[in-house]
Amino acid sequence: MKKKWLVLFLLWLTFMVSYLDRVNVSTAGPLMMKDLHMDTGSFGLILSAFTFGYGLMQIPGGMLADRFGSKATMIFGLVWWSIFTALSGVVASVGMLIAVRALFGAGEALGTGSQLKLLGKYFNGSDRNLGSSLYNTAIPLGPALCGPIAVWIMGKVGWHGLFYWFSIPGIVLVVLLYWLLPSEKKEKTNSGSHVKKKDKVALKDVLNYPGSWLIFIAYLTKSVASWGLLGWIPVYLNTSRHIDIKDLGFASSIPYLLGFVGLLFFGWLGSRVKHRASLIGIIYLLAGAGLYFAFSAGTASGSIVFLSVASFFIFGAYGPFWGLTLDLFPSEVHGTLSGFTNFGGQIGGFISPLVVGYLVKATGSFTDGFLFMIATLVVSSIALFGLDYLKIKMKQNTIHYEEKVAE
Repeated sequence: MKKKWLVLFLLWLTFMVSYLDRVNVSTAGPLMMKDLHMDTGSFGLILSAFTFGYGLMQIPGGMLADRFGSKATMIFGLVWWSIFTALSGVVASVGMLIAVRALFGAGEALGTGSQLKLLGKYFNGSDRNLGSSLYNTAIPLGPALCGPIAVWIMGKVGWHGLFYWFSIPGIVLVVLLYWLLPSEKKEKTNSGSHVKKKDKVALKDVLNYPGSWLIFIAYLTKSVASWGLLGWIPVYLNTSRHIDIKDLGFASSIPYLLGFVGLLFFGWLGSRVKHRASLIGIIYLLAGAGLYFAFSAGTASGSIVFLSVASFFIFGAYGPFWGLTLDLFPSEVHGTLSGFTNFGGQIGGFISPLVVGYLVKATGSFTDGFLFMIATLVVSSIALFGLDYLKIKMKQNTIHYEEKVAE
């Protein structure tokens, strides 16, 4: 019992550090854009560079976790991304920054499948939704803490020094994982899963189940909105709502803090709902409504309120979503499944900054960017409703088959 909570704490720390390192560039965005003479289109390329490298290594990273173990893969990934976090402060041009952020993203991808594989191993049944929700609190808490800390550090050492300081927690965490994270043993296949037990598992085992594709589409389209929030909130509040850089850290943290509350609430609710996929679909529709009112609000404070509503729902759904995903397959393929699903998410994360940045540059307003994110949340909801329909249909087919055999 104590071991699983230690593992969860270490996974949470790793996830927290990864989010601190990936969103610091968003907080530094207004200063970087001014210093490097970037427009919103160029800054969108920098945000997308991370998700390009991150997405490219998702499936290989998950497969490496299944083959070589989560602990070794996580530690290697942490060293990699900490080095490139520091190198983000060395760059002197947009092109160099794009390359460094892409390689930084590739390093973070090595840890994602490993973390979710361990989460699936140590948390089962009703505990899985709770474990997933607690683990995913790092997603909103990382940006919430990053804003004030990053603004304070930049006030002392500038945006270059920000990346040097943010590389230190990852190196410290490498030592903690090496000494405290338990080594892995061979795992038995869970009964009742959709993949038959075999000595070796392959990506095709994941791809052959139609529900995997619905989850892939749902996570891809949802990620357009979540990465839109992660990447553009500070820039949006600074350029469109005219919030001063000194106040930006606190202002941009408020929506993420509400996202943390949402994770706790829906982590509790998700374990009590039968049709979890439909619940998540409804959550995303409500998030879309929050985004609509955020850009329609007449004041900066009103916009922050509705951005917080959108974050409450978007980030709140992470726990139920990954709990649902881990329930579909046995632990032997959790790394590969997580990598496949996250690959879809990174396609969305790659598209979002590019499209939003282009729309803002073309129109001089964030309105079309917000509408684009809302549309993708609607598509995600449809895919999730389809997943529940598929599960019901499969159950009905099983019942009909058993009745036919009985005759």
